[in-house]
Amino acid sequence: PKLTRYQFMRGLLEMGFKSLDIEAQILLIEDEFTRELTMLGFKDAGYFDRNDQSTGVMRDVLGKTDLEIDEFFELCMTF
Repeated sequence: PKLTRYQFMRGLLEMGFKSLDIEAQILLIEDEFTRELTMLGFKDAGYFDRNDQSTGVMRDVLGKTDLEIDEFFELCMTF
């Protein structure tokens, strides 16, 4: 499934994640290309695809499991 930017950002807020905190975590990614690509996706994406590579990177940044991300996407689809 794909989430709109609003759905994704609201879901993060509902789970207690603030966008500035997530950006700070993204900046800690060692690989420059991965860091820049992830930040680009986080700040500028119009939608978020569950199967996108950046979603996997975000999963790791947030310390979540695949199951938790699936549940996150299901929650966000209700907004």
